[in-house]
Amino acid sequence: MYYWDNLGNAKYWKKDKIRKNPNNKFVIIKSFVSLEKVLDLTDDDIVNIIEEVWKKLNIQDETNKDLKNKMPIGAKLDFIYEKISEIKTKYSIIKIIGINYKPKNNFFNEIKNNKIKPSSTIKVIYNVKDVPV
Repeated sequence: MYYWDNLGNAKYWKKDKIRKNPNNKFVIIKSFVSLEKVLDLTDDDIVNIIEEVWKKLNIQDETNKDLKNKMPIGAKLDFIYEKISEIKTKYSIIKIIGINYKPKNNFFNEIKNNKIKPSSTIKVIYNVKDVPV
């Protein structure tokens, strides 16, 4: 289950899912989730560790030699979570940031340098894997 950090992002996700899968039903819910067991992929040190874990995994099969290289990020994270028991035991939520820097408004658009740029298009995504109820 995916959680978004604000209602606007949840509405965008729902609209996109309905567009791609018009026969399915998608809903937005509210909940309170403890963030104490978060695999925080906004932390470069953590990402470097996960990248090393990924490099060491052997998931090649005979029918698709490039499976590991072509796998989407969500599938990679699901695979790591399910196959590495230490990760599954220690973490119940995966946090990641998605970015597609295309300003939707002009408020932040006048910044013309290579420094950090504020944006409303950056999305914080929480993938809740296993949270006891």
